[in-house]
Amino acid sequence: MSDFEADMIALSPNERVNAELRLLEFHTPKMKAVEVDMDVHGSVVTIEDRLRELCGEDEEDDD
Repeated sequence: MSDFEADMIALSPNERVNAELRLLEFHTPKMKAVEVDMDVHGSVVTIEDRLRELCGEDEEDDD
């Protein structure tokens, strides 16, 4: 048995829980809130528009 385990057993249940919680702070990073401000500028392009563009066709060539 390691010194750490012996020390943990010697603690009262309340102190043991507090010690474990404090140790977890070093193991698991704390989550932070993240703000995202996104502005989308652009027109809606349909798949048909994109295919026409890739084929080199104009929108007027629908026939």
